[in-house]
Amino acid sequence: METLKERLEALNQLPSLPIATLKLIRILGQSEVAEYEDIEEVIQTDSALVSAVLKTANSALYAPKSGKVATIGDALRNLGLRKIQEIAVAHQTGPILGKAVEGYGLLGGQLWQGALAGAIASQVIASQTKKCDPGEAFVGGLLRDIGKLVMQALFGDRLIDANLKPEDSEWNQIEHEKKEFGFDHSEIGAELALLWKLPDALVKAIRFHHGPPEDQELGGALVDIVHIGDIVALAMGCGTGIDGLHYEASSESLQRMEFKRADFEQAMIETRIRLEAFQPHQEDN
Repeated sequence: METLKERLEALNQLPSLPIATLKLIRILGQSEVAEYEDIEEVIQTDSALVSAVLKTANSALYAPKSGKVATIGDALRNLGLRKIQEIAVAHQTGPILGKAVEGYGLLGGQLWQGALAGAIASQVIASQTKKCDPGEAFVGGLLRDIGKLVMQALFGDRLIDANLKPEDSEWNQIEHEKKEFGFDHSEIGAELALLWKLPDALVKAIRFHHGPPEDQELGGALVDIVHIGDIVALAMGCGTGIDGLHYEASSESLQRMEFKRADFEQAMIETRIRLEAFQPHQEDN
């Protein structure tokens, strides 16, 4: 039987992030302290990324009062490393996650909307709980459902035929996919993250975003936060597709993060505000 890695390697159209974005995620994921010069060098290898960073640094939200930001070095000093990472990943995953994913009932742009909402929600929750880095939470939330693209590429119409039916209401989508295909989109998404050589914490966040493990050596704060961020995004109606209403928040994750109903409601409000502010800017890019 083929392993998940072998299935991925056999795909002709494997989702891929631009090299510059992967390098940024790896650099900032491997160390709390990164050299500005190293980040600047990576960004300057991608002209589209240079444009996105400078446009953001000069936007009404971030432009300094002292004048226009003209260089990547100035942008880094103005925005900070984590904000640069957020811009890079959001800017360059848009075309990938913007595709229609018919097998999950997602039209063009809907997976991206759900990814962005989950990224912002995860970032908000990380800031609220102070349990992990908000920038890392943003990336984990953004990439959590990347496996859905792989499932679509692997199974196509078969995935549509195997969709959850009304009589399957006792199943959630993860259980349903394992029953139909032997694995689920979170597992194969984690395998893709491994092929991309993403930091281990992000691989775990993708792998367990629907079912955080009790063993914290397997999970961790980032897993719990991305999981809760996913539920916040789905509660907002972002990226739900055919499976969105079949997931529930883990009570263990909520307890570990000390996340109450009032915190959940506040996270939804903040996510909505930031999402509405973020999307027009992304369209400009």
